[in-house]
Amino acid sequence: MVSETIINSNEEKTESFREEIQKKQPRIIEVPLKEQGQLVEIDCTTLPEDTMELCEILEYESASKELWIQFSYEYRRQGYVNQAIDILTRGLKADMSRENKLPLYSMLAALYLEKARKAPKTTDKEQSESTLQTKDYYHQQVTQALNEANRIDFSFLPNILTRAVWNIMRATSERTLMNQAGKYFDNILKVNGNNLFAMLGKARILFSHKNYIGALKLYQKILSSKPDFLPDPRIGIGLCFWELNMKQDAKAAWERSLELDSENISTNTLLALYHLYSAFSKTGTSEFLEEYKKSLQYAQNAYKQSREASYSANILSSYFFSKKNIDSTIKLSEKALQYADTNSVASDSLFLMARAYHYMKNYEKASGLYQYSYNTEESNFISAIGLGQIKLIQDDIIGAKLIFEKITEQNPKCIEALTILGSIYTYEILTINSKNDKQLEKQKAKSLLERAIFLINNSTERDFSDSGIFITLAALCENEDNNISLESYERALDLERRFPTNILPQLLNNIGVLYHTKGNLINARQFYQDALNQCVSMGQQEDNTTDIDALVTTLTYNLARCEEQAENYEEAKKFYEELLQRHPDYVEARVRLCHMEIIKGGTEDTSKKIKRLIETDPDNLDVRAYFGWYLSRQKWNKTSADDPEQRHYTHTLKYFDKHDRYSLTAMGNFNLRMARESRPTTDVEKEKRQKIYEKAVEFFDKALQLDPKNAYAAQGIAIALAENKQHAKALLILSKVRETLKNESVYINMGHCLTEMKQYSRAIEAYELALNKYQSRNNLITFSSLGKAWLQRGKEERNLLALKEALKYTEKALKLQPNNTAIIFNIAFIQFKFAEIARILPENKRSIDDLEYALEILNNAINTFSELANSKYPPYSKEDIQQRANMGRNTTLRQLERAIQQQKEFESTNLAKLDSARQKRKEEQEKKQVEADALRASEEKKQKELTEERRIMQEQAKEWAMKKREENSIIEDNTEKYRDSDDQGKSKKKNKQKKKETKEIRK
Repeated sequence: MVSETIINSNEEKTESFREEIQKKQPRIIEVPLKEQGQLVEIDCTTLPEDTMELCEILEYESASKELWIQFSYEYRRQGYVNQAIDILTRGLKADMSRENKLPLYSMLAALYLEKARKAPKTTDKEQSESTLQTKDYYHQQVTQALNEANRIDFSFLPNILTRAVWNIMRATSERTLMNQAGKYFDNILKVNGNNLFAMLGKARILFSHKNYIGALKLYQKILSSKPDFLPDPRIGIGLCFWELNMKQDAKAAWERSLELDSENISTNTLLALYHLYSAFSKTGTSEFLEEYKKSLQYAQNAYKQSREASYSANILSSYFFSKKNIDSTIKLSEKALQYADTNSVASDSLFLMARAYHYMKNYEKASGLYQYSYNTEESNFISAIGLGQIKLIQDDIIGAKLIFEKITEQNPKCIEALTILGSIYTYEILTINSKNDKQLEKQKAKSLLERAIFLINNSTERDFSDSGIFITLAALCENEDNNISLESYERALDLERRFPTNILPQLLNNIGVLYHTKGNLINARQFYQDALNQCVSMGQQEDNTTDIDALVTTLTYNLARCEEQAENYEEAKKFYEELLQRHPDYVEARVRLCHMEIIKGGTEDTSKKIKRLIETDPDNLDVRAYFGWYLSRQKWNKTSADDPEQRHYTHTLKYFDKHDRYSLTAMGNFNLRMARESRPTTDVEKEKRQKIYEKAVEFFDKALQLDPKNAYAAQGIAIALAENKQHAKALLILSKVRETLKNESVYINMGHCLTEMKQYSRAIEAYELALNKYQSRNNLITFSSLGKAWLQRGKEERNLLALKEALKYTEKALKLQPNNTAIIFNIAFIQFKFAEIARILPENKRSIDDLEYALEILNNAINTFSELANSKYPPYSKEDIQQRANMGRNTTLRQLERAIQQQKEFESTNLAKLDSARQKRKEEQEKKQVEADALRASEEKKQKELTEERRIMQEQAKEWAMKKREENSIIEDNTEKYRDSDDQGKSKKKNKQKKKETKEIRK
């Protein structure tokens, strides 16, 4: 690949070439007169603007074709293209042969092509066709001129070249024309391999086919052959470098071109685009402004040279939009559109106009222009994004989704489209009420946002400062995956911290709430306090429109809840009272103050306060829910029909809100509790109990219809199913509920189901999760349940260790309630069962220690049973308990004593055999361990050797690859150095001269 030094080739040689050409240019043209030997000299520096007189002289003197062409060239050379065309047109009317008219037609076609390139696509209403013609008009003139030339000689080389160039100009609308142009250039190069114009056209074709390396080589060949060639091949070299991601080399090529011709419109435009790209790749840095200024300077230079410079007009239009100068934005965009010679430039112009009307809230006009821009160039997806935004403004959500979905399909790496589409789905999920399952939409929204964030994280060319995408993802994942939600909010905060005064208190509050939910009260407290401080700062800003008081109220309440949960009750009380001073009707704060009093034990005054709450604000469903909870904690000696809790919830549903989800769930729980506490003895009572269960399920089902995510109602149904022996169904529901309901009750209920299903290991695991994962106030239930599960496992497996675990957990439960006779009975029962199983186990499955321990705890069990049977309030029938004590004393105790004697005889007889077997087993294990250690050491040694061998081979491979590259490079250099450029056997002298020129260019 050619470096910058090759682009900045022999500059002195280039300048001298141009000076020599200028000297050789004819400034005086001699016109032979009909009178023999007479000449008229015409000074080309003083050519008249009106060509009529000159044409009359040429016609009268029957001038040759060369003179018509010379004068046309001189006018063109001085920028008078219309006059050059007039001379050729008059010349074609002169009396000369068809063959002599051929070069005039060819040159006329080339001049019309030049006019077409600078002509507008359309004319303004103020401009008449006589003063300004369109591209289509000039293309028609080109067609006529070329057709006339082709009738004379289709193989005329300049004709073919002009037709090829004409095809390239029209190729934006007719793609096949580009391939046809390529064939024309190939035919020319077959005739003359050094035709630089054909070579330039061929390079242009290769560039359009994205063969940038091939195009670059041709552009470089042109530059080496003729450093002062026009159009400047450095422009093409720069474009190839740009596409090959060699941006600095591209810049160097264009800067060198500009040095040679400071008024070159293309070069100024390309440098403007380069610095614009550079500026936006440095957004947020001090270099942005410097690069943007350079871009505008180059764009202005190009636009001053020609008002038809569409690219530069678009750059300036975008600048004026950033300054909110909408009139200038639209005028420049319209001018750029008028002279746009490619679909991409026209599409950009339309987009800039659409954006201006979008800003002015002329949505109908903006929508039409966005659509027109996209139709002009479908790869311009920014216009489609603008159209989608208009749809959103017009509340056409479906239309917007269709647009953004199409963009993401066609441009899967478009961060803006992914973000907006993800935000639309998130908006629908969070705000639009629907009974449909939105899990698929949620997954799609999450996938879109995560894809956009992945692209942001891996972008090296763009700097992203918009925190919106992370806030959207966080909101989407709340209550489903709080870890992702928290991570996203914190990422948004990192971006917001670039401008600390603009950090939203709501963002800090959301982060605090998530930490609060996770139980990280220290972090939660800090974020709440930071948010309050930010509110103070915002309140001091003159242009602030946020409701600061509402934010402070919410944050103070959250901070109070945080302190309450941390058991800093005095601090929490201070915040609640502060809230009530500012907002006396803030009922939630009063509820929390009452709740803290209840936690501390409560007094008669607390009960009065709670009753006053319900009397003061009877319509507040939150207060009614809390009052119902308060009633459920009271001990009522009433029938179910007179239960105050039931009466309260019934009253709420009947007179306040029949769809109150809390009351419906609470009524379900109340009926569930009533059914579980009932002890039916007759079929009638059993049927009544079943109906109570069914009633509970009806309440839970109604609550779930209103809120499908009501985990408490779902768990209530699971409990009812479990009570009806449908444990598998209950377990399925509980498995889903545990993802939402973050407390120990789910795991305890799962443990109950698994115990009933005789899956004791899984049941124990569930109970232990409840015990270890939560600081539970229900440890009594958990310990008791663990004792029961271990007992059942011990009985089924005849496992003494399991029974010991059962005894351990049940004793822990007793420590929490030392006077609970049911737990005391359970301990005795486990002790009794341990003795029974130890007695019936085979001698080789037990030890003398096990039996002696069994004897000890059996005596304890017998004594416990006797005490319970004689107590005032035994947990079960006195007769049954006494019978169990008698059986232990009269039967089990004696059987256990005999088992101890048998075990002693067994162990004394088999002790030597057992010791020998144990010793042999130990020796075998040690031998196996030694062999395993030796094998592992051997494998490790082999692995190290293989690793070292691979490392050496990789280093050798790298060395060989490097040598191969060096050899290839030397071969390529030698091949380039000694290659015969025209492959037609030029003389050694000529080759030597060419090598010399190449060497100078590469300096």
